[in-house]
Amino acid sequence: VVLLTMGILMVAGRIQRVVGEYGITVISKVMGLILAAYGVQSILTGIKAYFFTGP
Repeated sequence: VVLLTMGILMVAGRIQRVVGEYGITVISKVMGLILAAYGVQSILTGIKAYFFTGP
């Protein structure tokens, strides 16, 4: 995982030049939306497990 992260960070400048500033903004917003959806799903799963599972 550390090596993958290091590799991504090493090519981040090249990716930014290819995608551009607007592309980086779009990618950031889409990733934020995905993260928010995952968070809501996790919370709803926890609530469902708490209230609807038997002892």
